Amino acid sequence: MIIVRENEESRIWDQVMRQSFNDYTVNEHFIRYYAYERFMADLKDFMNDLCTNLDAEYRAKVLKSLQDYLLGWLFQVLMRYRAS
Repeated sequence: MIIVRENEESRIWDQVMRQSFNDYTVNEHFIRYYAYERFMADLKDFMNDLCTNLDAEYRAKVLKSLQDYLLGWLFQVLMRYRAS
């Protein structure tokens, strides 16, 4: 949650953690690694499930949704962090 800083939940998470643990600091390298690792694991499972579905219309719909997600949201977030 902390990696998307403009997200309200992220700000709440950061505030609670800093109030609860005096020595809390954000380990952005670990968060980026974990987010990447988790994303790849989920993507692998998603693709495996998609490839076994026999409904071509369903597959086309889900692939379009994935494309919109990757290019429309995730790519934008990654580019913001690359620039910072």
